[in-house]
Amino acid sequence: MNRGAPIHRGRDLDDEVEIAELVRRFYADVAQDDLLGPIFEDVAHVDWVEHLPKLTAFWCRILLSKPGYEGNPFRAPRGPPAVAVHVRPLRAVARSLPRRG
Repeated sequence: MNRGAPIHRGRDLDDEVEIAELVRRFYADVAQDDLLGPIFEDVAHVDWVEHLPKLTAFWCRILLSKPGYEGNPFRAPRGPPAVAVHVRPLRAVARSLPRRG
């Protein structure tokens, strides 16, 4: 048995609990990243307790067509804009989640 292989459960993100867990794990990894973490913590001063439910509601609206998210995801975030150097670490964090199951 290959312990490093991803576990495929044969389904997509199809309920709010699964989406909330993926959002939580993704941003936990982002917050711990050496490059990205300080941007979210020191520059944007993200309050994760307040922000994670909004992120979850956004993805539930996109993926499940559920009402609840009322924000504007295209509004400019607080602080300096992200630059290309920040995109690569975000992608790496995002790609690592499916492999970890």
